[in-house]
Amino acid sequence: TEEALQRLQDNDGFLAVDTETVSVKDNRLIGIGFAISAVEAFYFPMFNETDSPHSLRPLWQRALQALQTKRTCVYFNASFDLDVLEPLIPNVDSKNWQDVSIMCRIQAMPNSLEQNAGEDLGINHQTIQDILPKGKNMLSLSFPTVAWKCMNDCMVTWQLWAMIEGWRWVQGSEEPYIWRDVIQRTMDVTPQMIRAYNTDRKLIPLLRRMGKKGLKLNSDYLR
Repeated sequence: TEEALQRLQDNDGFLAVDTETVSVKDNRLIGIGFAISAVEAFYFPMFNETDSPHSLRPLWQRALQALQTKRTCVYFNASFDLDVLEPLIPNVDSKNWQDVSIMCRIQAMPNSLEQNAGEDLGINHQTIQDILPKGKNMLSLSFPTVAWKCMNDCMVTWQLWAMIEGWRWVQGSEEPYIWRDVIQRTMDVTPQMIRAYNTDRKLIPLLRRMGKKGLKLNSDYLR
């Protein structure tokens, strides 16, 4: 554990991050994963068999510090993960985060980690549906299964960001460039795509606030 925390702390590149929750609808956090390269990731469970589901151990406090540094934290579908993390890190969407799923959508790529892993990285990547028995949730699975799922999600996210050269999007590059997938197919990235990404990214905190607050309707007018 100490070695994992130290490697996470010493890494000065970007981090790919993924949260594991009880289910898609039950977003109680059960663990968090970090990838520091295409082949190295760590998973920190929020509790074990002897803990209560809401116990936050000192280990967690240290792991979460990685999300509050100046390093870029990359998610796939950041809106979900930021919602999950906000009870632990207030105003988490004000930190240095990016979302590779928005980049994929802007380039007309699938909004699916599994599909992008297969089509662009040549990786056979499992989804939750592949490992979760019908009618069960993530608490039904063994700890190693959940940990591997989360770490693999992180490593695929890391590889997608590196392949697309996501840092160019963050810098707001006004120069077009070309990236290549695992079989050397090319994708042109234009300044308009990059501007669209940065606009969409800025909307996520607003949409998250709207989602929590809800909408006020004039019921008489609506009728």
